[in-house]
Amino acid sequence: MEQNTAELGELFTALSKTQGEIKVITKDSEANLGSFSYKYASLEAIIQMAKPIWTKHGLCILQPAVGGEKGMMGVETMICHGSGQMISWMAAMATEASSVTSAAQDAGKVISYLRRYELCGILQIPMEDDDAAKKDAEGAFETVTDKGTKVDEVEDVKELDGPDKTSGSNNKIPNKHPGKCYRCHEIVVVQKGYIEKIGQKWEVFHHECDDAKIPF
Repeated sequence: MEQNTAELGELFTALSKTQGEIKVITKDSEANLGSFSYKYASLEAIIQMAKPIWTKHGLCILQPAVGGEKGMMGVETMICHGSGQMISWMAAMATEASSVTSAAQDAGKVISYLRRYELCGILQIPMEDDDAAKKDAEGAFETVTDKGTKVDEVEDVKELDGPDKTSGSNNKIPNKHPGKCYRCHEIVVVQKGYIEKIGQKWEVFHHECDDAKIPF
């Protein structure tokens, strides 16, 4: 639930100063999802870099975990200023146990994921690879902007071996960012669709659009 104080001027001033001092952070961790892997900045690294800056400007950031509907886990991000001004909002994702993780472990991953992405978003934290000079030669993983689709979930992908990641494949890559469906042009909610490479770009699709065989 969003909670904002009536006055936010001092908070926004402090937040602006904080963003102005934020440094580029190196992606220090790696996730291996079997068919592909990617690098990301850990929550610990983000806090270690950013906390001294936001506290210097009188800000306090809280991110308690919040339970939602069945199968959902959320994080409420609260930014508080020494003046008493505050803003807060909530983000949630679905959790699901798998053959290798329990429901509790998956919930923990979702909480960490949401905390990292909400912090990076509000503080405008830029990230770079520890090997920034290494680029994808074909530029296959660029962010798509012509339809508003954000597919940086496939940045730093090292492998895309195995079954073909096409609309007819059972081994689809879930979308971890919202975007416009390539077929129906409606918004695809996080983890409610999949991504597929069309030409040299990655696009987001609804599962329903795939099932309905809607023409491109």
